[in-house]
Amino acid sequence: MIIGDRVNVGELVTPFTHSRDAVIRIGDDVFLNGTRISCIESVEIGARCILADCRINDYDFHSVDPEHRNDPAYIKHKPVTIEENVWITISCIILKGVRIGRESTITPGSVVRSDIPARTIAGGNPAIVLKAVPPASKPQHQG
Repeated sequence: MIIGDRVNVGELVTPFTHSRDAVIRIGDDVFLNGTRISCIESVEIGARCILADCRINDYDFHSVDPEHRNDPAYIKHKPVTIEENVWITISCIILKGVRIGRESTITPGSVVRSDIPARTIAGGNPAIVLKAVPPASKPQHQG
């Protein structure tokens, strides 16, 4: 596990590695709040991300083939990459092989099983792009 600077942990965070070569990399200024990470190969979380009580898995825990349910040779895995400044809200599941583009938001209860482009809001089961992140506007001062 490689943890950047100023990583803030709220509720219990549980990172698990399931092989000697597994790497969980967490960037600078990340906020983890109840996040569970299961890694057999690679999970990378970019700088300034906010991850709520969600699950991130870079592999299937068991094969869907009943004859090989617990045979590691039949269990699929692929790295997960969450780019910088992403917000993953509560009760989301991020599955193997997914890349979530920078500055995106994943809405509550979503199951992300394919890539999400940068600067989008995505959600659902399976998660789909709902809309683009609107450009930032300068706050108006009142008074």
